[in-house]
Amino acid sequence: MLVFLSNLGGAWVGLGEYRLAEDGLRWTIRWAEIVGQGRWLSGTYRFLAEACLGQGKVEEAMVAARRALALGQEVKAPAFIGGAWRILGMVVAQAEEPIAVGGKTYDAVACFAESMRIFTEMGAEGERAHTLRAWARYELERGDREKGEAMWQEAQDLFARLGTEMAGQAAEPTCLSCKLEEK
Repeated sequence: MLVFLSNLGGAWVGLGEYRLAEDGLRWTIRWAEIVGQGRWLSGTYRFLAEACLGQGKVEEAMVAARRALALGQEVKAPAFIGGAWRILGMVVAQAEEPIAVGGKTYDAVACFAESMRIFTEMGAEGERAHTLRAWARYELERGDREKGEAMWQEAQDLFARLGTEMAGQAAEPTCLSCKLEEK
């Protein structure tokens, strides 16, 4: 049941229903902690961080992303750790300040790079593609059109090779940075 509720929250995030996702994920976290399953919530906290970030709640997203990383490390689950580094990169990009983890300081690029390292070592191509997509958006938003578009294309190529579309991104223009400039 816990996995279902967490994934439901992740689906709501994917649909842009951030408030609904946040409410459901916070309920799931409370329920899991009551029944003694709180240490397995890394993915749930990652979804919560995304839901908060989608609502502009950067500080709350940072708290959730940090918790996602801590729990992933506690249970020694590389997939959770890699996903937590990806959301940390997204949050740090919005916070516009680095984060200290384990005595080291990480900016958004370092967070994304850590996510990519983990997913590459795991051979998790789909997760690598998701990290590349997030990193590409960051590069494009900060003005590095060449790097951002190259990463975006690599993400698209990975998704295509895996037989999936970039979730919610199938209709993106060839020039993503052109679309960003329209906003």
